[in-house]
Amino acid sequence: MHIISLAEENNRDAIYETEAALDHYFYHPNTAPFLAYRFAQQFEISNPTPLYVKTIPHAFKDGRYTSACITFGSGQYGDLAATVRAVLLHSEARNVLLEADRVHGFFREPLLKIIQLMRTLEFKAAKGAPMMLLGDIEDTVRQMVFELPDVFLFFPPDFEPTGMIGASTMVSPEASVINTPEIFSTVNGFESLTKYGLIDCFGEFGETILFMDGAAVPSCSDLISGDYQGSTGHLTVLKNEGMTPSTIVDQLSLLMTSGRLDSASREIVTLAYQDEKAATNHGRAIICAQQLILTTPEIHKTGRVTPNSKGGVNPSIPSLTGKPYKAVVFFVKSYQAW
Repeated sequence: MHIISLAEENNRDAIYETEAALDHYFYHPNTAPFLAYRFAQQFEISNPTPLYVKTIPHAFKDGRYTSACITFGSGQYGDLAATVRAVLLHSEARNVLLEADRVHGFFREPLLKIIQLMRTLEFKAAKGAPMMLLGDIEDTVRQMVFELPDVFLFFPPDFEPTGMIGASTMVSPEASVINTPEIFSTVNGFESLTKYGLIDCFGEFGETILFMDGAAVPSCSDLISGDYQGSTGHLTVLKNEGMTPSTIVDQLSLLMTSGRLDSASREIVTLAYQDEKAATNHGRAIICAQQLILTTPEIHKTGRVTPNSKGGVNPSIPSLTGKPYKAVVFFVKSYQAW
């Protein structure tokens, strides 16, 4: 059914019909609950509770949300100021005790991990390259701005990964692109970014550039860790000395994992920083510490990470029988320690 006259077509009727369709979708009773669940997944928790999801639509419909005696919003239907406040200020989003739940929080999106790292570690553009240039990272980390695989965004909101989450009928949308090749590609890019800056080498995230500030860019094999020659920018945080090793690791943990790095990992990173500084210098030691933290699970998810105390299982070595046999060898791509 439509209101456009087929006998006398005009732009006015088309505009009226378009506005009527938009109003129908906007004021439909399913719109607020649908947006509430998606907002909760994108901003805070992959598996929000019914109470959390119920609070957000009320803020969307009423146009107001009150937290700590402060009311947000204009009182109009669909007020996003009230809706977003309901998402971010709800007790389920702010209570740190809920981090004890293993499925609390969400996996971080690949692109947001890269941007967050550049922001917190103070990425600085190189001279002659005032704009940050990212390469075709959608082929390596499965996400890039304006490179949607289809109209349903990057991740299906109801994706259930195999393992404990899927067995618990929980969902993890971002886990649909967190596979072994993507994890290795992401770590490769992080490792290269910390050592050589933003450049298209060793699985990096940068664009290929032949000349920088009038000089030819060196080949990948000629790059030196901490030199950043030929990159369009590099990370600059904590490059100055003056803090103790433990304080440096605490600062990196705060910036890179929101302070969630566990004590065992902190100790390993601190010892590695001290050893690298004694062997080389402070700059190389900072790079070493950053690289180690970038391999921890806290980089990839929000919420608390529970270490597996059981450890790996050592397979038993079969005894020799003297009989001929056929061996099948699997080669798995892994990140390199440059």
